[in-house]
Amino acid sequence: MSKVHQLRGSLVEARRELRTRGVEVDSDSRFNLDSDDGFKFIPRPAGSGSNYVEPPTPAPSPIASFHVLDSWISRFDIDGESVGGQVDLSTDERITWLMDAIGGVKGNRILELGPLEGAHTKMLCEAGASSVIAIEGSRASWLHCLVVKEIFELSQARFLYGDFNHYVDQYQGPPFDAVLACAVLYHQLDPVSLISGLSRLTNTVLVWTSLADDGFPKPAMEVEVSGYRGRKMNYHEDRNLIQNYCGGVDQEAVWLYHDELLRCFADNGLSRIESKPIERPDWGGAPHILFAASR
Repeated sequence: MSKVHQLRGSLVEARRELRTRGVEVDSDSRFNLDSDDGFKFIPRPAGSGSNYVEPPTPAPSPIASFHVLDSWISRFDIDGESVGGQVDLSTDERITWLMDAIGGVKGNRILELGPLEGAHTKMLCEAGASSVIAIEGSRASWLHCLVVKEIFELSQARFLYGDFNHYVDQYQGPPFDAVLACAVLYHQLDPVSLISGLSRLTNTVLVWTSLADDGFPKPAMEVEVSGYRGRKMNYHEDRNLIQNYCGGVDQEAVWLYHDELLRCFADNGLSRIESKPIERPDWGGAPHILFAASR
């Protein structure tokens, strides 16, 4: 996902460049992350006089089904052909490392938060998970997930549309063997409540997330949530500029500092931490961490 984050970091500069050329970027204009050159400007849509013509219906095939939806972020291989976006998440080393950290997921019941387009779900199913409930808050991404489920026959997976915070709060069923929370904590307005909720329904949480530090998020706005320190992030600019925005359902979020994040997990009984070192992207992005927290 580093490429996605890097491209997002270029959007402000791209908007300024367009304006210097006399191109107005307003609320009806977007950038698309899955173009060949990284991102492309999409001006406001044409009016009612558009000459759009529905393309001819192709012969049935998995690739034809895949092309029903556009604006993909994830790249998939189908019958030797690469389709979709620019980011290969179907062989994501983060997910491989997390699964290895807990001895694999064969036979496990997994709850996945924010599956995006189902690439990580596909990895979990192919690794032997007995069931995966994946909850996606973006309507477009949820539809992409359904296409991926059908094409790759992910019979163990069930994709639900909505805010997973409500699901976690109201869940009364049997515990999950693990929860995958990859690239979701730093999109939460109240990550502390989410972590507390997850500790009620599993003994293991698999995490990849960005962290607050002296340089991120910008501008600096120190906050405290239920006794845990962090910094507030505003996603307003991303939501307005990126056509296929794939963040959380809230405009604002709280990023916790590293020690505060791990303390929050420990305070909720998930104190056994197997972690990779904090990484700082060479392109200047926010620090992030990959870890498994268990009881």
